[in-house]
Amino acid sequence: MKKQDKGNSLILRASAYGVALLLMMMVGCDNLSNTDQSEIGQDESSPTSVDLSASFDYNCSNSATCTFTDTSTGDEIVSRVWDPAGIDEDGKYTFKAGEHTVTLAITDGDGNSASASETIDCRSSPKHGVQCS
Repeated sequence: MKKQDKGNSLILRASAYGVALLLMMMVGCDNLSNTDQSEIGQDESSPTSVDLSASFDYNCSNSATCTFTDTSTGDEIVSRVWDPAGIDEDGKYTFKAGEHTVTLAITDGDGNSASASETIDCRSSPKHGVQCS
């Protein structure tokens, strides 16, 4: 909680939510203790808003092997889980013909999570084999 004195006013800012409380102090109330003032408002342990977004790009280049690139945003992403689980460290995966859903789930250091999914359509032709898009 941040405190700012403004003449006869005390502004308490609960930075977790960006909420500003304005406490008008009347003349003669100058004897409010710092303890009384700090207890007004929000507990410091309150949850903060989360700026976590899962996203990825992919390129199949008209083949059965696609390359996936994590473009997720957020502070302290500690876990990235791909489905299908066989996507390798380089982000490559080879599909069979059919329609496939690829999902990326991320988690930050506070346990917040987000996910993104895309559908990959892979068709088989005698001339070109399996091609995904």
